[in-house]
Amino acid sequence: RADPDAAWELPCDVLSPNALGGVLGPESIPRLRCRVVCGGANNQLRRDPADAALLAERGILYAPDYVVNSGGVIQVAVEQSGEGGERARELADRVGETTYEVLRLAEREGVTAAEAALRRLGFSAVRNAPFAGGFTARRYGRPDDGLHALQIEIDRALYMDEERIARGPRLAALRPALDRLVGALAAFVPLARAAE
Repeated sequence: RADPDAAWELPCDVLSPNALGGVLGPESIPRLRCRVVCGGANNQLRRDPADAALLAERGILYAPDYVVNSGGVIQVAVEQSGEGGERARELADRVGETTYEVLRLAEREGVTAAEAALRRLGFSAVRNAPFAGGFTARRYGRPDDGLHALQIEIDRALYMDEERIARGPRLAALRPALDRLVGALAAFVPLARAAE
């Protein structure tokens, strides 16, 4: 039986955090001796995407928990839409292939899996650009206290005609993608709180 405090240092192929969130950060990542992190715990990274980048720098493949562990979010979304359990199973059966798609995209584009997951939804994701260390995340996020902040900047050209200061023709296409993103985040919050 391994000492839980020393488990990070055990050589293994896959480390699977499945109970507590916020366990992977600048203190624990340098101690890892695994090739892959893939687990079911919510919010495994203390500072996503910064810790995802630390894992990538060490050559450790990270499968984002919000992709791998999306079954609960899928179930809630299906229940809220009024669809039955068969639809939830159908969507949950796709999680493995979706994870592979995200990981392949991350490798192909040389980005973290967290960025690839957003890009797969049709967003152009960049880390710390052009607003490195954005105000909202710095001001309101306290990961050590379990309070995470996510700041998403959306290019105005995706929804606005900047010359006329009016809604742009691409707003209709952006709206469903934002609805899916906000819905997934909204469904995730109660699950994350329940896991704390």
